[in-house]
Amino acid sequence: MTLKKIRIFIIVFVAITAILPAPLQGATGSLQVYAAPGHPLTLTTQSNDGVIKEAWLRSPAGLHPLKVLEGKRITENTWHLPFADKDLRPDLIWRLSFNDPETTKKYYLWVTALTETPRAWLAVTPAGPSRWDTLPLNISTPPDVFLYVSPNLPAYIDISSTKRESESLLSFIYTVGLTMDGPNFVLIPEVYRQLQPVAELVQKAEEDETIKNAYGKLQEDFDKMGKGQAPSREAIINFCWKKILNINWQD
Repeated sequence: MTLKKIRIFIIVFVAITAILPAPLQGATGSLQVYAAPGHPLTLTTQSNDGVIKEAWLRSPAGLHPLKVLEGKRITENTWHLPFADKDLRPDLIWRLSFNDPETTKKYYLWVTALTETPRAWLAVTPAGPSRWDTLPLNISTPPDVFLYVSPNLPAYIDISSTKRESESLLSFIYTVGLTMDGPNFVLIPEVYRQLQPVAELVQKAEEDETIKNAYGKLQEDFDKMGKGQAPSREAIINFCWKKILNINWQD
């Protein structure tokens, strides 16, 4: 190889490395790529011993760093492909579960997308086990609606004196619709009409009077929502849906 060719090779190599995405340069540890079928969205993480050091979402609009995942571990990856808008292509409800090894707290990363006018939204919510996980639920929802099971019971009354872990308690379940403005809490009465009798059975079997009273408030909310009425202030405050990114692009 002549000196001229060597110089050209070096120049081309430098030019290529200069345009590579920054997280890929000098990457150490393992790379993991997550994707939902049929959608141009991929999540890539760089981790050491399973703990994420860097994370970024790639979309047709570019590369989007996700600092919220740094220091966390992804534990589950699920998706649903509903038809929420007016075209014939499936839309996206993608949920990734992750936890913080230092605090043991759990979270969901929600990636939702529409295809008619291509756009996506990312949000983070608290996650965790609750009494609902032990119940044989078979709740039917509209195709463009999904359930967010909060890990917490709304602060109807102070139950801290009971020393009960949240995983042994009923929590609030929210119906979230994939709308043209992104995922939002939407009131679906038929869902709460299915949940109310289950909550009533658990409340009747509860022996602790403080928790029994809190379940009574939960039932009242489900009963009102089953009639198309808004829930209590406590239930609304308990809905912790933190939007972190909106993305738009052209097909």
